Amino acid sequence: MSSKIFLLILITIGGIFIFSACEEEEKAITREYILLGVDTAGITESSVILKWTRSNSFEFDHYQIHRSKVRGFTTSSSTFIKDIYNQNTTRDTVFPLLAGTTYFFKLKLFTKDGNSTESNEASAKTL
Repeated sequence: MSSKIFLLILITIGGIFIFSACEEEEKAITREYILLGVDTAGITESSVILKWTRSNSFEFDHYQIHRSKVRGFTTSSSTFIKDIYNQNTTRDTVFPLLAGTTYFFKLKLFTKDGNSTESNEASAKTL
């Protein structure tokens, strides 16, 4: 979706006012949504296989995997697991994990300009 914006510029030169108007197109900024899930066949006592939708952004920089034992966690350096720089990667194994423990995961998508978007939260309990 785009809309038009109008700019009015007022310049004073030697006491004479000069008006200038221009029209520019305002571009909508969209954020890509990444859907994160767990490959239930890939759950073991010490690992979980995560899978996600591929980013189609031409501004893609990298993915970041985060893990916590707390539902609804906020991603931070303490929840960071790893960076993935291959845009075509859509699954990864997270290990080592403790047996019989529930973990919560989020994936962050970073763009070249430093912006990021978080996925939904996925959870899995190790065997």
